[in-house]
Amino acid sequence: ETSSEINSSHFVIEYSADGRDFDPVSVVETFGTAHTYEVQLDERLLSNNYFRLKMVDLDGSYEYSDIHTLTSDCSGSTEDFQIFPNPVGAARRIHIRQQKPLHIIKILDITGREVLNSQAGDGSYALDLFLDDLKAGIYLISSGGRTQRLVISE
Repeated sequence: ETSSEINSSHFVIEYSADGRDFDPVSVVETFGTAHTYEVQLDERLLSNNYFRLKMVDLDGSYEYSDIHTLTSDCSGSTEDFQIFPNPVGAARRIHIRQQKPLHIIKILDITGREVLNSQAGDGSYALDLFLDDLKAGIYLISSGGRTQRLVISE
């Protein structure tokens, strides 16, 4: 909820898995007057998740909010293999989390050809992957017997 939006242009919601490196996940245009906003993220997150708000003025200047931590208990979740963001935008970086240690991550193109094979650190539950070499399209990403669709946009 905002109390004032004088000279405000928009808000950028930013996400981080580690509380240091943030990526934009949503942009919300301001109303120009005090307003309550809601944003729903498409992905279900695991463990600790860090968010901050970038408040951008009409002249392009901006300020950041304090960092807020969202803790999620997904112990009852059947979806323990998480990819964020999906679809992947211009940054071409994804964060992968799993409730059991990650070992090998494979990405297949639509024809089933392996286009990426990455080994996670021993005992790691999270991994950042850079997908600079992949073109826009639909892929399958798998780890530990779990497979999800991965969409890379322009």
